[in-house]
Amino acid sequence: MKLLPKDRLCIITSLSPAEVQKQMQLNVSPKPEWSFESLFADTGNKYFTGTVENARFEIIRIIQGRNSFLPVIKGHTEPWLNGSRIYINMRLQLFVAVFMCFWLGGVGLGGVGLLISGLMSGQFSPAMLIPFGMFALGYAMMIGFYSFERNKAKELLLQIVDGQIDDTAFYYDRKTLTK
Repeated sequence: MKLLPKDRLCIITSLSPAEVQKQMQLNVSPKPEWSFESLFADTGNKYFTGTVENARFEIIRIIQGRNSFLPVIKGHTEPWLNGSRIYINMRLQLFVAVFMCFWLGGVGLGGVGLLISGLMSGQFSPAMLIPFGMFALGYAMMIGFYSFERNKAKELLLQIVDGQIDDTAFYYDRKTLTK
């Protein structure tokens, strides 16, 4: 059971690895150096920001506004049959994952502690269940916003490389996960 959202997928396309890299470079703007002006910089008609080089990429979707649960998308391309296979790993940003572990762990432990102390003293109150509600809301928010952005990114990637999902790739080819 995975507690933090993380996804792996494989896209099959008829494009060669060089063509996939070209398509990715056309749709990924370079990661800007952080400055106040970069917050308002025009990214043109690009869908992602990040790096694309040597048949590998690390990107994040460009959105209007802010969503801390945007997945970081890492992948690599390799030749396969008459085209390419693109192996992709999506996960939360490291800072967000650490913060959510801290938040959910603290709220969960606090809720269990309150519940145990209330039951031991024989003074149960519905207010003791508030930390469990906070835990459920925080977890649902993390999973929901991440899933929403993951699905949008997946659709854009499929559109960019004109590909389709291969559901069996990671189950039978575990060596590619460690590249």
